[in-house]
Amino acid sequence: MIIKRLHIENFGKLSNFDLEFNKELNEVYKENGWGKSTLTSFIKAMFYSMTAKARGEEFKYERTRFAPWQGGNYGGYLEYQADGKNYRVTRYFEKTPEGDYFELKDLETNKIVTYEDERLGDSLFGLGKDSFEVTALFPQLNFLSTSTVQITANLTGLNKFQNDMENLNKAVKILDSKMASLKKEKPNKDEKDSIKRNIIENETFILEEKSRQENLLNSLKKVKEEENDLIVIQNEEIKELDTLTTSFNKKIELQDEIAKENEKLNQTLIVSNQLKDQKLENRDKNKNKRVTYFIPIPFAMLIIILFAFTLANKIQLWIGISTIIILAIVAVVADVIIIKLKSDKSLKESIKELDRKIKDNEEQSKLVLKNVDSLNQQLKALGDIVAPDRRKLDEIEGRLTEIKLERVAIENEIVNITESIDRIIEINEKLQNDYDLLNEKNSQIDKKLSILQSTRDYLIDAKENVSSRFVVPVNEKLKTILSKFKVSGREFVVDTSWKVKENTNFGTKDFEYSSQGFQDIISFCQRINLIQDVYQKEKPMIILDDTFVNLDDHNMAIAKQIVREISKYYQVLYICCNERCSITK
Repeated sequence: MIIKRLHIENFGKLSNFDLEFNKELNEVYKENGWGKSTLTSFIKAMFYSMTAKARGEEFKYERTRFAPWQGGNYGGYLEYQADGKNYRVTRYFEKTPEGDYFELKDLETNKIVTYEDERLGDSLFGLGKDSFEVTALFPQLNFLSTSTVQITANLTGLNKFQNDMENLNKAVKILDSKMASLKKEKPNKDEKDSIKRNIIENETFILEEKSRQENLLNSLKKVKEEENDLIVIQNEEIKELDTLTTSFNKKIELQDEIAKENEKLNQTLIVSNQLKDQKLENRDKNKNKRVTYFIPIPFAMLIIILFAFTLANKIQLWIGISTIIILAIVAVVADVIIIKLKSDKSLKESIKELDRKIKDNEEQSKLVLKNVDSLNQQLKALGDIVAPDRRKLDEIEGRLTEIKLERVAIENEIVNITESIDRIIEINEKLQNDYDLLNEKNSQIDKKLSILQSTRDYLIDAKENVSSRFVVPVNEKLKTILSKFKVSGREFVVDTSWKVKENTNFGTKDFEYSSQGFQDIISFCQRINLIQDVYQKEKPMIILDDTFVNLDDHNMAIAKQIVREISKYYQVLYICCNERCSITK
């Protein structure tokens, strides 16, 4: 099987991405964070789709992990060649497998190829996703050697001899492999205990928050009661202040009216005095008029003429003087008589008018005095009213403001606690669901292990025979590949479960206890060893994702050479992020 090209519409951080492949070595040299592991997962998903549930730490929640960061259609297509024909597999993913879109097209006929099972990899390679992941796929993390039931069956030939006794012997390896695989799948006790502790801690937190919330509700109730009481007191104080203000304003109005009436009274007295003074002035003026009119103009002219004639000697002197004296006496008498007649009449009328005005003023003064007396009685009835004091109301309003702020703060805190409780409850529900799933998974695995253990007990003898026949050649091949590396004389062997262990002076130990560099070398050699015998249908593309990053320079050079040799027989996708690991640079 050869992959020819692929197109990623959206998958993880990769979007609208195309890549073409040759038949041998294909190197993808990109920096960290580019999406190299995402590319690996996309190729695997094109052949095996993605599960809906967690599959271990590395591939936990694949659909969630690789959902497009930028949105859009989730998936793409991959074109490959198998059995001399060209195909295109197209997949688009949803939150669950039920909503996925799958299409396999024969590119030579442009017809859709129908598969009852959309796990294309099972049909192409004769191996499921688990087996593919531990053979052809060399991941960047947790790069360890393991086995599956299908690998064991293919290695032992069980798939070819299902109807004879030898099948039973070879079944032991399948059972051991399956049991080992199942034990690895058993939920980690520390993980379960951690989840349970988190649940208990969250429940304790919820109880504490509810208790705190209850205390806050009680505090809120008291604050609201105090607020309501203060509002009642405030309303009473406002009512009392309104009454006092009304009375005080009435007092001010009365004082203003009394002042105005007193002013009117003063004006009346002033007018009365003015009238009396005017009356006296009129009498004085009457006297002055007598002097004013003492010599009437006609008599004066006549006296002047006589005086002139006398001086001119036209009239005798004694006659002239006598006549002038007589005229003067007559003029005075006439003036007195005329003035008296006029002054008596004018004086009477003036005095009469003034007396009437004085009387009117006195009447008006009495009315004003009476009104002033009435106003003073009303003012006296109000008592000693002073300006209203707002200090008490201001204190009440200030306290009300403080209580309202306190109430709002408590209400906000209650809302925050409620949201926090709801959030923790939601988390706890998820944790409890995870815990139940782990328990259920553990129970199911225990049942399967019990059945497998019982079956193994019946076939254990046959298993030893099968092991002696097939483990030896596998170990020989592993030694051949390992011999190319610098492993400091250390001896690694494959057991009946196809697991690699190290022979030491203190017995065998799992190779996982070795350094990371040794683990990567051994995992690489074991997988290359298995690939040659496991894939009995189409040969897979071998994907190496930063596989040799932990190797020293000497072993790195050897690993690169092995990859070059493998690429002559298998299509290789070699992914790296630095020049030291690069094969082509």
